[in-house]
Amino acid sequence: MSSRRRSIVVLTFLLPLASGATLADPGIVRWIRPDGTAAWSAPVPGPSSSAAGDTPLTVEPWLLRPGNLDVHLADGSTLPLGGLRGRVVVLDFWASWCAPCVHELPQLQALLERLRPRGLAAIAINADEAAETARAAAEGLGLTLPVGLYSRALDDAFEVRSLPTVVLLDRDGRVRDRWNGYQPGLERAIAARAEAVLDDSDAIAPELLGSVSTGAGTLVPRWSRALRGVVEGVAVVRTGDTPRVVAVSDGALVGIAEDGRIVGEVRAARGMGRLRCGDVTGDGVADLVGFRRGSDRVGVVDMARRASTTWEAPAPVLDLAILPAPPEAGPAGIALATPDGLIVAGADGRVRQRVGGSSLAVASGRDDRGVVLLRLGDGRRVDRVDGSGAVVSSYDPVAGSSGLVPPSDGADGFGTVPGTVVGAAVGRFGAAGSGSGVALATRDGVVTVLASASGTVVFSASWPGAGALAAGDLDGDGLDELVVASGNRVSLLGVPENLQKPHNAEIDVP
Repeated sequence: MSSRRRSIVVLTFLLPLASGATLADPGIVRWIRPDGTAAWSAPVPGPSSSAAGDTPLTVEPWLLRPGNLDVHLADGSTLPLGGLRGRVVVLDFWASWCAPCVHELPQLQALLERLRPRGLAAIAINADEAAETARAAAEGLGLTLPVGLYSRALDDAFEVRSLPTVVLLDRDGRVRDRWNGYQPGLERAIAARAEAVLDDSDAIAPELLGSVSTGAGTLVPRWSRALRGVVEGVAVVRTGDTPRVVAVSDGALVGIAEDGRIVGEVRAARGMGRLRCGDVTGDGVADLVGFRRGSDRVGVVDMARRASTTWEAPAPVLDLAILPAPPEAGPAGIALATPDGLIVAGADGRVRQRVGGSSLAVASGRDDRGVVLLRLGDGRRVDRVDGSGAVVSSYDPVAGSSGLVPPSDGADGFGTVPGTVVGAAVGRFGAAGSGSGVALATRDGVVTVLASASGTVVFSASWPGAGALAAGDLDGDGLDELVVASGNRVSLLGVPENLQKPHNAEIDVP
């Protein structure tokens, strides 16, 4: 089938164990066609029983890579950092009025003269003064190393907020150490770390995330970041033309770029935990909606205005979905699954419609008949609900199901999952040529990707603490990356370069 541009569909939830389900019996995931017939069913994979033959799932510790920045020098020339690859580089941010800087810089000059033959380079970057002042101060200190000037690009990369700030880059341009402000022994610490990096005596050991039992090498970690607190929810959002990972951690919304850089952090609205993404304000920009299961608080972040609100739902929220709406239809609705029934509210919390009967889970998306709103009732029957709140069709009870996987482009139909599943996402992962896939995380720490067309397991890994998942195309190659939250970590998995299809190529679904 052709590779259509799919809308990002994310489902993350934490539901109680279904009746009769245990950790030893992870339950069944079912895929149902739009006409209500069963497409396939498969057991949710549990922990591997042959761990000795599993492949370790490892990732290099995340290190900032400033890139090929141009440092404008006080003498009017330009020095590209990329031209120093292969050398260990010390960047010393200073000012002439900073007494500790004036004390420390001559010692950096002496260190450079001693270690230059072994591959050390250094730049003294004046963070606060004009070129003439910086040049005169450097001459007065007897510096012969290059003297740079601070710039917006350097500020974006390093965010220097105290002086002196010293940054150590390794031969690959990665930040290996950083000192913010002066403290006794700073010069000795810089010298010791510079010599260790020059000698490669502090090699970076890979971090172990888990172990792969099926599909080793089909999805590989791009990066993994440790945040301050437990990650409750993740989503992929698009700000302008730039997609970002957003995580809820320690009461904050943390924005993470495609390369793993943290690019922003704001306080999360009260009540935000698990995240959904969609345009609920009707301005054409996807917003974030968050909730915690069993709470009546719902947090909404208007991404265009960078404004957040929190409102109380009429009943405890068990699950939440955002109804997609075409631009001419105005703002989308927020569907809430509650013990009092299915409730559709606006971005301000005002109730628009109610559907009776207790609801365990809710999902929304699009199929060939337009917008889909599904709700899973306490009888384990799935109802399709129209825009007026009327049930237009029902699907046979699906025993043991506690959650829904919504319809999406490339995945013909929708899924039901048991309560052992704590996170799910639909995406075009391309793992082993699978095209559209359903990613699941289970309570006992297993992350699995199944082909949505057949239920075949194309990737499965034991991943302790794995929970919320999200999917989205972060690098613009037409395939989605998989975002995994585990404990206080956010990790990004993608197809390795040797398995990637050409950009905009067709991807077959078996």
